Amino acid sequence: MIKKSYCTKKMQKSVETDQIKKSQETAKKTCHLLRKKTKKQAQENLKKAQENKVSAQSNLDASESQLAQTIANRDSKANDLANKQNSKIRAEEELKTAKQNDAKKASEISALTTKKNQEEAKVNETSNELASATSVAQEAKENKEKADQAVEMLNQQIAAIKNLTIPQLPQDVIDAYKAYLADDSDANKNALNDVIQKWFKDSKYDFGTALTEYSPEHQNIFIKEWSNKDIVLPIDDSVVDLDNLTDKQIEALSQYYALLANNLQDQVWGSHHYIVTEESVQGVKNIAKAYAEENKPYSTSHSDTALAKDGLDSIVWTGENMSYDNTLLGYGAYYSEAKETRKATMSQLYREVYDAVISFMTNDVHAYFGHMKLMIGQKAPTNIRAIGAANSFTPSGVGRMHFIEFKGQDAHLEYVKDEQTGEYHFVTVDDYYDKGIAKPLATPFDTSKMEDELTAAKAKQTTANTANDSAQNRLKKAKSENDKSTKALKETTAKLDALKATPDQTPAATTKLEIATQNYNEAQTQFNKAQDALDQLNADIQSKRQALANAKDNLDQATTAEVKAKSDLEKAKVENQNANQNLKQTQKLVAELMSVPDQTPDAQKKYDNAKQQKEEAETRYIKAQTAFR
Repeated sequence: MIKKSYCTKKMQKSVETDQIKKSQETAKKTCHLLRKKTKKQAQENLKKAQENKVSAQSNLDASESQLAQTIANRDSKANDLANKQNSKIRAEEELKTAKQNDAKKASEISALTTKKNQEEAKVNETSNELASATSVAQEAKENKEKADQAVEMLNQQIAAIKNLTIPQLPQDVIDAYKAYLADDSDANKNALNDVIQKWFKDSKYDFGTALTEYSPEHQNIFIKEWSNKDIVLPIDDSVVDLDNLTDKQIEALSQYYALLANNLQDQVWGSHHYIVTEESVQGVKNIAKAYAEENKPYSTSHSDTALAKDGLDSIVWTGENMSYDNTLLGYGAYYSEAKETRKATMSQLYREVYDAVISFMTNDVHAYFGHMKLMIGQKAPTNIRAIGAANSFTPSGVGRMHFIEFKGQDAHLEYVKDEQTGEYHFVTVDDYYDKGIAKPLATPFDTSKMEDELTAAKAKQTTANTANDSAQNRLKKAKSENDKSTKALKETTAKLDALKATPDQTPAATTKLEIATQNYNEAQTQFNKAQDALDQLNADIQSKRQALANAKDNLDQATTAEVKAKSDLEKAKVENQNANQNLKQTQKLVAELMSVPDQTPDAQKKYDNAKQQKEEAETRYIKAQTAFR
């Protein structure tokens, strides 16, 4: 009995042990399922998977929504990069062209500089030639003009001398003059004056009426010309200083007076006696100066004091005719430039000589024709006389024309016997003339000498004309060459200056290339950034697509897990319930068996172990139940 009971206990204990192990395994499985979050955890996992899927989808949508803009931005940057690259390529080409152009310009500048230097040398050469040719041409022109003027002047002087107006006395004047010399009665005097006035008035020797004109500049009337323009006088427009006539000017006036007076003497007597000598020129010069220094009015007439101041030892005055410078000084009523400037021309003084000669005949009745007598003489001349004519001009503006005859300083009369007749008579002894001291000066009014001078002047004119033609041709050529070289230099200089003023293209092209390169590099950087952004976005999209796929997989797994968790949990519950049911039955049986102790110590020991295992199983069961609930 005891043995059977022991065996039954042992067997039941084994069953209990298996069932406890089973219960432990199901409890463990249930605990494991609970640790795997069980149904609630599976539901939470499913919800989170669903949320992750939505989030992944949202993230993917967000990234994909940027794709078009990012691609567009990348394409824009690519287009900009292409444009910048094209600009860079163009800039490189432009720099290449600029360097070529600058090299070409530098070469042209060098060539033009050399050309300019050559042309400057040429211009210098042609300028020197032009200067020389101009100087020679100017000198030749002046020589030609001088030669032309000399010929013209000689022609005019010869013509003037040949055509000089020299008063020609009619026979009735000559007869009346001789009659008056024979009998100086008033009747003869008046008769002489009558025929002279009849001869002169409105004749070709009368200048006629003065034609006047008002001068606004001088606010006065001046004599412009005379009604008779046919009177021919010596022509000489050289300027005369009325305070200081030269010896040549006095000699010319003296010779002109001698010409007129000698012609009148020839008409009346058939011969003449006036000559002009160096002494008569100096004598009248000194006397005229003395008159001017006395500064007396014209009304004081002749001055013996001034006449005594001839300043010579060889001659002395023997007679003087004198006239007032009416025409030169405007007849006291009209404007006179000479009065203001104290200057005149030789032609004006020749007019005063002519007017004086006429006046000594036409206006001399009040002087009993004393001036006419001294000028023409009272008998046929037998002795020569030196004559001098000069003008004096006082500080107060009184102008006189002096005509003075001179004799030798020691001239005297000697009472001598005529050997042929035996009669005694007076003769004039004058060593100045008798011994040939008085040497006549050549008259400028001798056309034969002038004609010789004219021949020489014409030869000189021909030479001057030839030289002038040659010089002018040389000048024309030199000017043409200089103009040509100057024009060429000007054109070259303009081209050179234009090239030098043209900025080099290389610096600007280099700067442009640098900017284009910088822009290209920046565009490349921007493109790279845009491409990187696109690449990153594509990677992100791929990543998010994978994340979405993963999320979908996780969702599927979570859904499956949630379903499986439910199933496993239900199954575990059933298994655990069965195990627990079996355990309870076994425990009940074991309890019943255990209520009867084993008869042996081993049985007791086994019993104690079984009991401990039972308690441990119960504890685990309780924990499992607690965990499950």
